[in-house]
Amino acid sequence: MKVLSLAEVRVGIVLLLLTMPLAVASAQGIGPAIRSQAQPQTQPAPATQRPTSTPYSGDLSIFEYPDRDKKLQIDRVMDLLGITQGKNVADVGAGSGWFSVRAARRVGSTGVVLAEDINPMAIEYIGKRIVKEDIAECKDGAGFAGRS
Repeated sequence: MKVLSLAEVRVGIVLLLLTMPLAVASAQGIGPAIRSQAQPQTQPAPATQRPTSTPYSGDLSIFEYPDRDKKLQIDRVMDLLGITQGKNVADVGAGSGWFSVRAARRVGSTGVVLAEDINPMAIEYIGKRIVKEDIAECKDGAGFAGRS
C-alpha cells in the first residue's frame, strides 16, 4: 500500500472539492443547464484599437552605462527567474536589448531568447546588436537569429 504525502492528499482534496458541484449537478439532471449558462452563445466582441504610448525614438545607447549590471543586480534577478543554460526566455519590451544579451549569454547555445518590442527601431537596434556581439541565442521580434 502506498502512503500518500501531505501534498498529494491536499491535491486530492482540492480536486474533489472542484469536481463535487459538477457531480451533484449531473446527478440532478441540471448539468446541461449549467454548461449552457457558463458558455453563453454570443458573438465575439469586435476588435478595438487601443491607444498606446508613443514608442521611444531617441538614442537607445543611453540605456547602456558601465555599472547598470551592478545597480540592477542582474545576476541576482536572473537567478531568481531561473534563467540558466538551455532555458527559453522572452524579453517583452526589450528596448535596446540590454537584458536580452545578458540572458542569451546565460542560456547558452542550447537556449533561446526572444526579444520583442513595440518600437520597430528597437527591434532593428537589437538585430544589429545580435550580429555585432555574435549572439546566436537571441532572436529579435522580426525573427532575426543572429547567425545560423
